Amino acid sequence: MKQRRLTSTRTGLAVTVLALLTLIAAACAPAPAPGFDSAVSGNIHIDVTVPGDPDAEPPTADEIIPVDIPVTGQATGAWDQADTGFFDVELALDGGSFPLEVPGLGTLTVTYSINNVATGYGQFQPQTGIGGFDTSIVFTVDEVDALGPISQPCDLEFGMSLGGQIDPDTGMLDVGRDGFGVNPPAETDCGGLGGIFGDLLGGPDNSVNLSFLVGTVSEPAS
Repeated sequence: MKQRRLTSTRTGLAVTVLALLTLIAAACAPAPAPGFDSAVSGNIHIDVTVPGDPDAEPPTADEIIPVDIPVTGQATGAWDQADTGFFDVELALDGGSFPLEVPGLGTLTVTYSINNVATGYGQFQPQTGIGGFDTSIVFTVDEVDALGPISQPCDLEFGMSLGGQIDPDTGMLDVGRDGFGVNPPAETDCGGLGGIFGDLLGGPDNSVNLSFLVGTVSEPAS
């Protein structure tokens, strides 16, 4: 009888200790990174170079056409501010249109869409908010007013390694990049105009900036 009681007591004690250790482990485990879901604002800038004609009378110089593409949409993701600083985001960006001033042709309106959600991964230091993330945005040319609808596919892929900071006080993320990679359409894409759109929108003189709110800033302990 005593042996049974001793065995039962030991079993009960083991269960209690195991339960206690489980509670302690759960209490000590890092909290999951808070998520965010916020509006995106920003801009993609491209300087398009139109070569001059040295044989013209009189010769013409190269011209720079500044192209600014507004960026809007929604950013969802998480930042592990409590531990590693790991950052991930999904950018669901809006389509739109922008004017393109072409010498000799006047103003062309380019309509575009961004059909795929752009994913991004990176790291921002929890203490300072300094860091960055990599992403890739696929930009589809849908229509040019002088040409009508553009045959598909007509995609340009903008590969960006963005750097900046999440403001520790406001939680606002601001990142940018001077110079990003462009994967242009094939020559046969865009109804045979792929090379032209690649030259117009794939120039090396480009920049980007993005801003959105990352989560809720924790209140200081009282």
